[in-house]
Amino acid sequence: MWSFVVLTVAGLQSLLALLAPIVWTRSEYPIPASLVHVVLLAFCGGGLVLVLSGRRDARTYYLGGFFLCFASAAALRFLPVAAPLVQVAAVARFLQGLYPDAMAPWFLWQFVRRFPRVVRFETGGRIIDVATGLSLLSGGVLFVASLVVTRAQETTLAELLHPLARKTGGLYWLVLSAFLLGAPVAAWWRARRAEADERRRTRWFVSGLAIGILPLFSTVFAESVSPTIARFFAEPSHRYAQGVVLYVLLLTIPVTTGYAVLAHRILDLRFVLHRAAQHALARSVVFLLAAIPSVAVLLGLARRRHLPLSEAISSPSVLWLGTASALGWLCYANRRRLLSRLERLLVGTREDAATVLARFSKEAGECRQADELESLLERRLGEAVTAESAALVLTHGDARALRAARGHYPDLPADSGIVELARVPGGSIVVAPEVRNSIFSWLVEDDQQWVVATHACLVAPLHAPGDFFRGILVLGPTRGGAGYMPVDLRVLAAFAATTVLALERVEADPGAPMSTSRSGPAAECSACGIVSEARDGNPARNRFGRCTCGGALRPALLPACLHGKFEVERVLGRGGMGVVYQAVDLELGRSVALKTLPQQRAHAIVRMRREARSMAGFLHPNLALIFGLEAWRGIPVLIVEYLERGTLAHRLPPGLPPAEALELGAILANALAAMHARGFLHRDIKPQNIGFAADGTPKLLDFGLAHLASEAIADSEDAPCDDESLSGQRLTRTGGVVGTPLYLSPEMLRGEAPSPAQDLWGLHLVVWEAIVGCHPLARLPLRKALQQVERSGLPFDELAGSVPAPVASMLGSALHRDPRRRPSTAEEARASLLATLRLV
Repeated sequence: MWSFVVLTVAGLQSLLALLAPIVWTRSEYPIPASLVHVVLLAFCGGGLVLVLSGRRDARTYYLGGFFLCFASAAALRFLPVAAPLVQVAAVARFLQGLYPDAMAPWFLWQFVRRFPRVVRFETGGRIIDVATGLSLLSGGVLFVASLVVTRAQETTLAELLHPLARKTGGLYWLVLSAFLLGAPVAAWWRARRAEADERRRTRWFVSGLAIGILPLFSTVFAESVSPTIARFFAEPSHRYAQGVVLYVLLLTIPVTTGYAVLAHRILDLRFVLHRAAQHALARSVVFLLAAIPSVAVLLGLARRRHLPLSEAISSPSVLWLGTASALGWLCYANRRRLLSRLERLLVGTREDAATVLARFSKEAGECRQADELESLLERRLGEAVTAESAALVLTHGDARALRAARGHYPDLPADSGIVELARVPGGSIVVAPEVRNSIFSWLVEDDQQWVVATHACLVAPLHAPGDFFRGILVLGPTRGGAGYMPVDLRVLAAFAATTVLALERVEADPGAPMSTSRSGPAAECSACGIVSEARDGNPARNRFGRCTCGGALRPALLPACLHGKFEVERVLGRGGMGVVYQAVDLELGRSVALKTLPQQRAHAIVRMRREARSMAGFLHPNLALIFGLEAWRGIPVLIVEYLERGTLAHRLPPGLPPAEALELGAILANALAAMHARGFLHRDIKPQNIGFAADGTPKLLDFGLAHLASEAIADSEDAPCDDESLSGQRLTRTGGVVGTPLYLSPEMLRGEAPSPAQDLWGLHLVVWEAIVGCHPLARLPLRKALQQVERSGLPFDELAGSVPAPVASMLGSALHRDPRRRPSTAEEARASLLATLRLV
């Protein structure tokens, strides 16, 4: 709320300063007033648009706030001149004594905190959080100091705060410049941890911002710390040249950052433009841009009322403002059409909804089955509102649940809160998590799980004539994740009405199931691992059944077909966190691995899905790809690359030749170096997590799984306990640390925070195991093995007799109990492994 008050003051100051040309007279100020006025107009206009349309995207709001605060700094020069135009003198005096530009660094740092988007488990994120807090504290101190010195000049407090006041320069500009200069640098540095597209967008945007503000505030900073530089620029001619150069560079910011936004999609431009057309520009900004010149013309003519009319209207300022007023009113009259065309031109937005709806209405009459209608509906809603997916979840003969027409969604119980809301005639319902005006947080856990599993965002009721409830129309997220706008709800309602009429014409019996659901539980064979559909949809009834191979059947954790996207084929393995299944991506026809995690609440799955999406953007030839995260009945399912040639664990024993093991370690160290440079940790390196692609390329598996698992265990109500029965080969929680116990470093066993050192410890331990054929402590009970690692270290005397001396020496250093004796980075580890390889 207080930030909005600051921006309101900044906006009023800027708008009042825009009236200054009416009464402007020649000034001794060395920088041309017209140039400063153009800068003010650019930053004020851009800031107002972003702030008023940025309620959905915090990045838009804070960037607009920075622009407005920056505009207020330029506006302060014109306020004393424009003050007579304000009829209430107290208002003018009030605005002249406030300095919103002191908060400009805080708005910029808030923007940097959110841009670029990265997984926030890196140290840099905490540093930026601290810098943001300090910018708020310093901005508050500077604001209060300037206010006190202006309003209470003769007080002791004013004397104390005098060095920090804006009027006196000095520390005010020094502190302000230091924080403003640091923000673009932090954004550039942080961009290296973002995914490739986000990194490129960030650098384009930051470059444009830096070109404009770095020269200005570098000069201000230099003048604050160097009296010589200050005296040099005090000369009128030098100040004039400096002002022209710096203000021209400032004018490049709207151009360069605007290009970055348009060409590289920095902000959700589609939403900003549409909201601007609906709210800000249509109702506020365009009106003000048209009204302000009109008022200025009237006031100018009033001041020249003693002159003949022809002479009064021939004044250059009146002619200029009159032209601006005419253009402003023309834009205001055509605001919606202009913004609609601008949105279509710049963003390449959707087709016209009315045209698509008419096409759908015609084509829907030719559909003879509900699943055909659903497929058609999904295509047309993709064109009209850019929806990624759409489904018809309909009533059928079984009154206990609603079923998707194509059977690819989990059944929705008829007594669900979503269904109960949809039975009441009304508009579309927003159900997406983490979205304003959504009912997600009000739903019970089972309903939330259904929303998360289906990626549902909007729900539209389907009511046939006579108020007969037929089901619901469900929309998934938009392409690109931009989110839906209010107009989309009306479009969805129109499609729902047309769909109801089409449903009446389908040949299928309305009371019969539209399709056979494959989203129920499946059965898996305990012998061969094959997954099949459970008879009668209930795996419990198959517990005494037999697979074709003769093995006993038992309930599977996943259905035979997951959300109509993945055909589950067989079990690949089991671990402490869940089961790994092989499946086929039905859309792309490729094999994938599905890794289940402990059952979670819906809110936790939403957070895990967001982080998995960020991890999926990190690509490296020696990292198994992450495709995303699904959920089924509260079980998070990580979708990852399937590696045909198995894992390193399948080759042990007997093990690998030392040279091959060292080469493998060097390759994986290169992957770790790339991960660590982006702020990621693996945290669970072991033979089971090193796989081989069809061409033999080694890849680290389960990248990021330990991070997701740490949240899964923390949020899970039935987290695994830590006792002797735990296998040292399973990912679990040991002493508050997530990882596989036998591969944890001494400092991790002591409970220290995760760091790259843990990955390097696991890597070298894998090299040891790959050469010898087994873990050095595999013969000990788990608890004794962990105690030996923490207290006395690994048995290097056993290693010396079984590997070449250079290898034993390298591993002795890399696996020393003292972290200072080990390689400190993955680059150092790779160099050490390659150097040892040359000696064997």
